[in-house]
Amino acid sequence: QVERLLNLQGNAFLTFILCLIMIILSFVSSYFFFDREYEKRNAQYGQEHLINGVVTSIKYENNFSSGYILSIDSVDGNEDKHKAVLKCDYSGALQIGDRISVNAIASQPEENDGNNEKLSLLSENIFVVYTSGEESELVNVDYSDGKGIELFFPNLNNNLSSILRQTIKGEAGDMSSALLLGNRSQLPDTITRDFRRAGAS
Repeated sequence: QVERLLNLQGNAFLTFILCLIMIILSFVSSYFFFDREYEKRNAQYGQEHLINGVVTSIKYENNFSSGYILSIDSVDGNEDKHKAVLKCDYSGALQIGDRISVNAIASQPEENDGNNEKLSLLSENIFVVYTSGEESELVNVDYSDGKGIELFFPNLNNNLSSILRQTIKGEAGDMSSALLLGNRSQLPDTITRDFRRAGAS
């Protein structure tokens, strides 16, 4: 019995050490990725760039402005794949799958009206927000019709989220989609606000 107990304790200790090492490695690799990506984007802030990419989701649209999540292919003619937000000071009327080209000014994500949008974007590996002020600068190059690797995972996420919300009705379904899939597009503003106030968003 004593030998068996010692073996169990040894296995538990070894498991604990391995878990600790994995946690430390994940934090270190995350830090280096974040730091390297942030430095790379920091050099672009405050400058106008010609960006080419695909619309993967729509953040908001109204008569006066619009915002989109893009999968960027190139910046100023150089391959530079990353995720970004495009904010338009006009109604861009873009659809998911639109392949676009636009001159826009790069800036870092910022907090808006007490809502910590910056942390939310950084958690999605979005380090840059592009702002387009002139509608004439936006060119809709092509429509990919949901094809291509840029849209595979966003489409998969949206489809799974839709199934989840159909299975679990109401706010519980919206909450489940946000917690399990990270899809907060249907999450009510009141719940998002409460999570932010609690520091748990």
